[in-house]
Amino acid sequence: IVSFSSQSAVDLLNQRQDCYIDTQHHLQGARQVPLETPADVVRMAAAVELRTVGSTKMNDTSSRSHCVTTLTLTVQEGGEVRESRLQFFDMMGSERFVGANAAHDTTKSSKSTESGWQGIFANLSLSTLMAAGDSAGVA
Repeated sequence: IVSFSSQSAVDLLNQRQDCYIDTQHHLQGARQVPLETPADVVRMAAAVELRTVGSTKMNDTSSRSHCVTTLTLTVQEGGEVRESRLQFFDMMGSERFVGANAAHDTTKSSKSTESGWQGIFANLSLSTLMAAGDSAGVA
């Protein structure tokens, strides 16, 4: 489970260790963990709680990172092995930037408020996420 925020990527299953996208556009440093018992699944689900969150006017626990979880399923039938990959994307919270319910003070520049910068970083982290998604499609 990799969390992308502010142009960085961390592995939530490996104590928030840094990950990176190499020159071949492949994600490096993410841990692969076999899920063999119900306890393994619970540990995986608990890792999602390690995502970066922040408070906005609209949401006390808004996610401040994108999260990608990849499940690889391997089935062996006779002498044949088949593998399928499922990818789940949970995108960062996208609170409104204008109007009465805006997540930040609209009388100020978005660069002068914390939530405004979070919105800017959301767009930057999408670039990192897009690069990882591209590499996953190639792998």
